[in-house]
Order: sequence, then structure tokens, then C-alpha cells
Amino acid sequence: MPTQSSSESHKADRGDYVISSKGIVAYSAHDWRLESLFTREPAEDEFLVELIATGVCHTDITGYGNIYPRVLGHEGAGRILKLGSTKQEAHFSVGDLVILSAASCQACLYCTTGHPAYCVNHAAVTLHANEPAFIVAGDDSVSEPLKVIGGGYFGQSSFASPTCVKLSCASNVSRSGLVSSAADLKRFAPLGCGIMTGAGAITHVGYCKEGDVVGIVGLGGVGLAGVCAAKAAGVKDIVAIDLLKSRVDLALSMGATIGVISHPDVLKEKGFEGDDALQSAIRAVTPQKLGCTHILDTSPSVAVLASCLEAIRSNGTVLLVGVKKGKSDGEAAALEVDLLKHMVAGRRLVGVIEGDRDPTVALPELVQWCKDGVLPVEKLLKEYPLAEFEKAREAMEKGEVIKAVLVW
Repeated sequence: MPTQSSSESHKADRGDYVISSKGIVAYSAHDWRLESLFTREPAEDEFLVELIATGVCHTDITGYGNIYPRVLGHEGAGRILKLGSTKQEAHFSVGDLVILSAASCQACLYCTTGHPAYCVNHAAVTLHANEPAFIVAGDDSVSEPLKVIGGGYFGQSSFASPTCVKLSCASNVSRSGLVSSAADLKRFAPLGCGIMTGAGAITHVGYCKEGDVVGIVGLGGVGLAGVCAAKAAGVKDIVAIDLLKSRVDLALSMGATIGVISHPDVLKEKGFEGDDALQSAIRAVTPQKLGCTHILDTSPSVAVLASCLEAIRSNGTVLLVGVKKGKSDGEAAALEVDLLKHMVAGRRLVGVIEGDRDPTVALPELVQWCKDGVLPVEKLLKEYPLAEFEKAREAMEKGEVIKAVLVW
């Protein structure tokens, strides 16, 4: 996919950019720079937000959308500085604390029937959003070309502060009475993407319940949220699967009942080898060795997905989260399925975006889960000062932390 330059695609007047800002500008997938910026006034469907904390997600790191330069960031939480219209006053006020998620058009069939994650304009307002939102602060000479930096990523571009945010991606947690301080808000910043996705996959897509046997493959923020959601749903058999023992142990401390370390060497020691090693290991720990009723697969591997389909019971469901890698860079991933076997077993493979949740409803619920101890989010987070964004990104890339959070 060709890289699109926002500075080439946008034309704007310098006078449009009057608000001093700072942010991390991605010039490529690995060239991130902390820059002094200017941003513009909020439009009628936006407000201006001062960020308090922003989660770092693998979606930011991999640069989905492949548009540079651009301000990324889509797990923000902050304080409203300015409303874009007086019409917003019914739901938002200056000073309100908000948690941010994915934007949506709010007008299509899916948005108006409670499924904004499947908005017909989803890609345009999230991964591909590239609005002329910032300029780099520099020489004000009229002879200098205007260096415009794209924004509006997922409706927020929360790697900058202040930033203009779409109303559709914000949940007001001040008016709900759930959050009253910036210090409290910091730990809720990452709820709006991966955690909402993992929890919603279990509760609102898989509809998991007592009596089910739920497997979670990949124990990052998405997977661990799935573990907590399964426990909250009354599931008694929760199988946590990951390459790393440390992550399996963490899942067990958060509600999983059975752990499977999926590293090939560990599986081999336990007598599981070959192409069916993972599926056999999962089935072996389930009641009657029939497999799981549901598996949430958060891995980037097509081979792991194939194993998940073989590790579910007849009439079982695999919940597919995250982008799978193709055989080469830029190539779409493909899964070969024995259709007769798939049909006879009554298996279901279901894609999941944002947990199929409306963030205005889901985020207050997740905050309450955190407060009640259902979702011990503090076990997932490691805070980094904004200036240490490179350390935060590297820690996420290496899997050293579950969720890095930049604190402004």
C-alpha cells in the first residue's frame, strides 16, 4: 500500500492554527518525534480536549492506515477545554472528563441500531482518518511552506494535547459520576479500544455464560479483558493460553482457571507435537476433552486461528480479534477451511470489532468493573512520562508490558 503524505494532501491557511499543542508525530512506523505543534479550533461535531493519559496500542505501532506524517493515538482520556458548538451543552461541558474510543458517523444503519463498530464509514473515520489537524510550530515566515500534519485518527489523535476530538468517540464519565479526578482517570485511558474489544467479544458477541468453556489465546490487554469478562459472566472453566508463563500466571490471578503455556518447547515436554500440538493441548484440559465452547483468538497468526477452530466443540465459536499477518508484508491473510468438516461440526468463526459495543454505554460499565475489582486494570498498566514514548513503544513491541500508558 503506498504511503500517503498528509502534508502533500492538505492545503490550509496558517491562520487556521491558533492553539498551541504538542504531540508525537509519526513520520513512519518507527520514526516518531515529539514536536511542538499548533492545532485548530474544534468543529461543530468536535470539542477540544486536554489529554491526561493515552494508551499505546499495537495498532499505533504497526501504523495501520499507512499514512504519514500523522498524529496517532486512539486510547485517550482527558478534560474538555472547549466545545465546538453550544448544541453540545446538553451532554458535555467545559471541564468534563472523557474517555475516548473509536469514532463513527452516527447516521448509518449500524450506528443508529447500536452497532457503531460496524459503521459503514468505519475505516474512513478511524484507520484512514487524515484531517488537516496540526501544523509543526516553526518559522512563521510566509516564505516557509505550511507543514500540515494529519489528525483525527480514530476521531481523536490522542498522541497530541490539546487535540480536537469527535463527539462520537467520547464517553462523559464526569456526568455519570464515575470519575472525579485526573489521577483517577489515568488508569481508565486504555479502556476504549483493546479492553472494550476483549470484554465485549465475550459478553456481547459470544454471549458466554455459566456452563460454557471459554479459551483465551493471547494474554495481552484484549485477552486479559476477555478473561475478566468470562469470570464476570459466571464461566467456571476459563482456559488461558499464551507463549509466556508470566502472562498465563497473570491470567490465573485475574480469574482464569486453567493455564496452557503454548510455547512449542513446553508443549513438546508435555507430549504435544506437530501441527495439532496446540489444539490437542487445549482439548486435553477441557471437560471430557471435547474442547472449548468459545475461543477468543487475539493472536496475529493464521496457524493459531486454524488450531483454535480445531480446539472448539461441535457447535462452538471462535471469536476472531486483531489483524492476522499474511505470508509477506502487505499481503492479506487467508485461512484454508475444510468446509464439509466445518459444516458438519456446526462451527462458527466470528470476526469482532470493538467488542460490538457502543462506547458511550460500554465505557461507564468498564469503569464500574474497575472500581468493583471485576477488572483489575492496574495489573495491566505501566505508566511512562510523555517524553519516554520511545521506551513505551519498545516495551509494547517486545511484550515486556501488557499496556503502556503515556501520562501527560
